[in-house]
Amino acid sequence: MTEHVEKGLQILAVAIVVSTIIFSFALLNAAGTVAGGLSQIKVAGNTGGTIQPTNTPQATPSAAPGVLKTQNAPVQGDANAKITMVEFSDFQCPFCRLFYVNSYGQIKKDYVDTGKVKVIYMNFPLDSIHPAARDSAIGAVCAHQQGKFWEYHNKLFDEQQELNPQGNTVNYGATEIKAWTAEITGIDTAVFNDCLDKKKTDAIVQAELENGVENGITGTPGFIIVGPNGQRQTISGAQPYSAFKSVFDAMLA
Repeated sequence: MTEHVEKGLQILAVAIVVSTIIFSFALLNAAGTVAGGLSQIKVAGNTGGTIQPTNTPQATPSAAPGVLKTQNAPVQGDANAKITMVEFSDFQCPFCRLFYVNSYGQIKKDYVDTGKVKVIYMNFPLDSIHPAARDSAIGAVCAHQQGKFWEYHNKLFDEQQELNPQGNTVNYGATEIKAWTAEITGIDTAVFNDCLDKKKTDAIVQAELENGVENGITGTPGFIIVGPNGQRQTISGAQPYSAFKSVFDAMLA
C-alpha cells in the first residue's frame, strides 16, 4: 500500500466519522422538533385548551374553582343526588356529539336514572369555529323555557349523527334548527321560532359561557363533577364511560 493510498484512506475515514456525527445531530434535532410540534397540537373544537384523546381519561381536581351559576340551567336527575355533573357543551362540536353517542346514555342509565347523579347542562358555544353553535345554544334556552330542553338536546345531536355518522362537524343553521325543533312533540314552534329569530336568550347563553371560563373550562365538552362533600374534579374531552364511572364510584365510596 502506497503512502498516497494510506493518506486517502485516512481522509475517507475522517470524512465518514464527521458525516456520522452530523447525521446523528440532525436526527436528534428533528426528533426534538417533532416532539415539540406534537406537544402543541390541539384538537379542533377547542379554544385555549387541549382535549385529551378519548382513550386517556383525564380527571383532575379543580384548582381555585369559581362559583357555578347553574340556578336556571336544565337539570336531569334527582335533585337530591349526591353527585352533580355540570356539562359545558357546544351543540355543533363533534366531540360533544361523540360524548352523547358513546357515554351519555350509559351514564344516564347507571347513575342518573338510579338517583346517584344529576346532570346540569351549560352552553359553551365556540363561535370562532362553530358558526351554528350560538343559534343552537339560544334555541336550547328557548326550548328550556318551554320545558323541552332535553328533547331539544337529544334531537340536535341525533339529527347531526344521522347526517354524519363518521363523527365530523355538521354544517347547519337556523333553518335546520327550526325544522328539527318542529318535530318535538308539544313544543310551540311559533314561540320557539320568534325566540330564536330575535335571539331573546343570547344573554343567558353568554352568561353560561363566561361562567364556564370562570371555572376553568377551555374546550368542549368540559365537565365539572361535584361530590357529596363539595369536592370537585374536572373531566376534559369526549372521554369514555369508564372515565366518568371511576370518578363517580370514588365519590360515592
